[in-house]
Amino acid sequence: NGAYFNTTVDDNQFFEFFAGPWGLLRVVTSIDELELSGYELDFKYALTDSTRIDGGFGITDGEIKRNHHRPSTVGNEAPLAPEHTFNFGIQHERQVSESMNLVLRIDYMEVGETWFHTVQDDQQPTVWGALLGFPAASDMGLAVRDPYWLIDFRAALVGENLTVTL
Repeated sequence: NGAYFNTTVDDNQFFEFFAGPWGLLRVVTSIDELELSGYELDFKYALTDSTRIDGGFGITDGEIKRNHHRPSTVGNEAPLAPEHTFNFGIQHERQVSESMNLVLRIDYMEVGETWFHTVQDDQQPTVWGALLGFPAASDMGLAVRDPYWLIDFRAALVGENLTVTL
């Protein structure tokens, strides 16, 4: 399977977080216009009657096109949209008794760099400047998650009325 997408999102809502003496404040804000484009490919294939593989790959290019709350963020990456995703899995199933099957599965998943804010790689004034009367800046270059990967393993005994999974 494959897909190409090009989507314009108007009034995209997301959460901004502010830390201070009041604790953590979560504020809903919006981005006037985002553009998201990219493609996804995925497959499933039966190697044998008891073994199958599957996987997928996706690329997303997200860009802030208009943001009247923070005009300096136009051109930045769309928040919460990883630049790429990748997954691959293999599953094997075999009968271990008349009423039970053993299912073994291993999966690999990778998620690319993801920004969590509209402000990126920049020093920005904080709410502290307005509250305390002197300039205070935050480093929004830390509002990004590096790419990461996970490996999952699953083993299950599957019966008609009972499944035990580790």
